[in-house]
Amino acid sequence: MAKIKKDIIVFGETYKNIDVYEYRTPYDVSIYIDTTGIAQIIKQYIKNKYGDIKVWAKSSKYSMGSSVSVYLWNVPREWFLDIKEFADRFGKYIDYSSGDPDGNFYGKNVNATLIDGTKIENDSPYIRVDNKPPYDSKEYDMTPPNYEDMPKTTKKEYQRKGGKYSPTDNLDLVLDCGNGWKIYVGKPKEKYLYNVVKDKDTKQNKEQWAEIKADMLEAGFMWGYKSGTFQRWTTMPDDTIPQKACDVLSKYWGGASQPKAENPKQPQVMIPQGTEFELMEDDGTLKKGDTGVFAQDYYPPNTYVDAYMNSERVPDFLYYIPFKKIRIIEEAPKEETPKETKKFKVGDIVEYIGIDLITIKNGDIGIIDSIPNKDNYDVKFYKPSIGYSFGNIDKDDLELVESKKEFKVGDKVKLIKDITNYKNNQGIKLGDIGIVKNKEGYLDNYDVEFNGKEIYLDVSYFEIVESASTKEVNLEEYISDLNVLLEMEDDESKRLELATYISDLNILKLLD
Repeated sequence: MAKIKKDIIVFGETYKNIDVYEYRTPYDVSIYIDTTGIAQIIKQYIKNKYGDIKVWAKSSKYSMGSSVSVYLWNVPREWFLDIKEFADRFGKYIDYSSGDPDGNFYGKNVNATLIDGTKIENDSPYIRVDNKPPYDSKEYDMTPPNYEDMPKTTKKEYQRKGGKYSPTDNLDLVLDCGNGWKIYVGKPKEKYLYNVVKDKDTKQNKEQWAEIKADMLEAGFMWGYKSGTFQRWTTMPDDTIPQKACDVLSKYWGGASQPKAENPKQPQVMIPQGTEFELMEDDGTLKKGDTGVFAQDYYPPNTYVDAYMNSERVPDFLYYIPFKKIRIIEEAPKEETPKETKKFKVGDIVEYIGIDLITIKNGDIGIIDSIPNKDNYDVKFYKPSIGYSFGNIDKDDLELVESKKEFKVGDKVKLIKDITNYKNNQGIKLGDIGIVKNKEGYLDNYDVEFNGKEIYLDVSYFEIVESASTKEVNLEEYISDLNVLLEMEDDESKRLELATYISDLNILKLLD
């Protein structure tokens, strides 16, 4: 086995000097990429798309598998989601179709090749992406950069060739000005780029350069120092833009615009998230006619899409599909009103409404533990099988159940969640009435006494029936409830214990 560096193609993009392993036998040669190479690809993706931002990508290998941990320095939410979506495409996924509540983990076979087309096999590590620096880094307690002030043009639009940027990569020629300048257009990122490129043998007009830049700026074009071209970004394609550039340049270089290139590729419009489609042909696990919903489109536009499938083979799971193999059924509806900004407080009880994670599922109830930034929250979920599970969750994946509950010792409460599988359950059932004994431990956790038995629960498991402020009524009704339970109890030792407790309460009522 030899470790070598190769340029590889993944998801239609080229990544340079990636570590791969080559196995040679007398009959065959196979190449695969492991966790280290995957970490390199993720780092290059971030650098190509978002420039030289601070990023940590660490790979680990151990007896039961491998993992890649990516840490970002509190980047904007849309950046974080995009990077996480890209990284997750290499990682393991969990399948619940077997009926096992813990699911089964499977690796993803990423379609990667060398430049010559040789197929590459891959590991599938566990992937973790955090939008905060590692705990042991100096940046952990530092203020992150102001990303809004960073240059808008990033290295995503230009692939390096021979150490120089090529301003025509992934763009199509739409107009030749006939004077040594050509107009290219494409959609290398979220917007359309109109790139005005000067031929190598076209002389630079240094004497009038200031006037040229001013006129181009008035036409909507800015000079890109990295690319060495005039650029204009738009949200939608506009056929009049190329001619405007040629009209300005003809004042200084002369010439006449030539017709557009024969059958040029027109910029493709990305399919909106939520658009429904069906598969036009079999695609490995999926079959013709299977339906899905777009989750995200990838570069170059409309080459591949990530979609949530709805089939027996891939039940409601993110799947990577070539665009040419799908047919649109229904366009995604446009949002009529913007979503309200969600704000939570530490201690708020929330319901998780996002896509199922490894230990956190849609519908789980948790408590806000901390607020790393305005878009993400650390939430504590209780899972009977594993105890407490923490997740760093985006605010849009949470719904407020109710504000922080405040209880006092003596409050009368009712159990509102089934604790059949709760490890400390002692025969307590849904709907039982108890009384708060004391507040202990982390966040909102209380010792509550039900039927003479105390159990330690967080506030999402019970609700107040009557406040301790109406103490006489609470105690009297509580004793009455306990007497009913006493009549129903068959276990003699429990009856004795409950009767003693009721006697103590009656003495307390008399003294009060």
